[in-house]
Amino acid sequence: MASQPSFKLDTLKEYWPRLESQIHNQRRRKLSKLAQDDPIRSPVDLLSPLRLVSDEVIHTRALAYLCDPAKEHGFEKAVLRSVLTVLAKRNRRKGIAKFLAFLSKSKRIEVRFEYQYAIQGSRTRSSARNDVRIEMRNERSAALIIIENKIEAPEGTHQLALYEDEARKWCKQNNGRSLLVYLGREGREPKDDNDQWLNLSYLSLACALRNAWQKCQETPGGPWLKLYISTITRGLLGVHSKRLEHMNLDQIEDYVWEDTK
Repeated sequence: MASQPSFKLDTLKEYWPRLESQIHNQRRRKLSKLAQDDPIRSPVDLLSPLRLVSDEVIHTRALAYLCDPAKEHGFEKAVLRSVLTVLAKRNRRKGIAKFLAFLSKSKRIEVRFEYQYAIQGSRTRSSARNDVRIEMRNERSAALIIIENKIEAPEGTHQLALYEDEARKWCKQNNGRSLLVYLGREGREPKDDNDQWLNLSYLSLACALRNAWQKCQETPGGPWLKLYISTITRGLLGVHSKRLEHMNLDQIEDYVWEDTK
C-alpha cells in the first residue's frame, strides 16, 4: 500500500523554492565581502603540488613560524594575537582575554616547534613532545600556550593528560597561566573528554590568518601567508576558488569573520 504525501511534505514543497532562494542570496552577499585577491580565491597553494597537504609536521612547523614574532616575516605579534582573538570568539571563555592582554605586554616570546621534554616517574614513557609551545614572559609572570595539532592521526593514550600535567608544573614554577589548544581539520574534539582544551578548527585558523594577512599584506611574509591560507582552504579543506558557491553559510561566516577592534 503506497503511503500518501503528508501535509508537512506538501508545505515544505510549497516553501522550499523561496527558502532555497533566500539561502542562495545570503551566500552570495557573504561571498561578496571577499576581495578578488582574497587567499580563498587563489587557484594555487603551497603544498598540494608537493602532495604534502595533509602532513601534520609541515603544518605544525608553518604555524610555529607564523606565531613567532622574531621571524623575518615581519608579522610581529599579529598572527598570535589574531589566533587568540578567534579562539576567544569561538570558545566564549573570558580567560582568553587575559592572554591577549599579556601578549601586548610581553617582553619576551619564545615559540618552539615539536618541543620535547623528559617525563619523570613514568613507567611507560620517558619523554613527551608539544607540537607548538609558546612561552610569553614579562618582569613578574609568564604565560604558556600549547597547541596540539591533529589532522589524520588521533592522540596517543594519555597524551593530553601528560601535557596538562607538565603545563601545571610549568605554571607553578613560573608564576604563570596556561592555555591548551586542540587544532583539528574539522574542529575535532579531543579523544579524552575534558574541558581543559580549547577547540580550534583549521577553517577558524584560516580565518585568524586571513585577519592577520589583511593587516600585514605589505610585510615580507605577506605573499607567503596568503599561499599558506590557500593551502588550508583549498588544499586541506577542499574549498576550491571556483566552487565557493558550494560552501555552506556557517563555513562562510567562519572564514569571513573579522576582528573589528
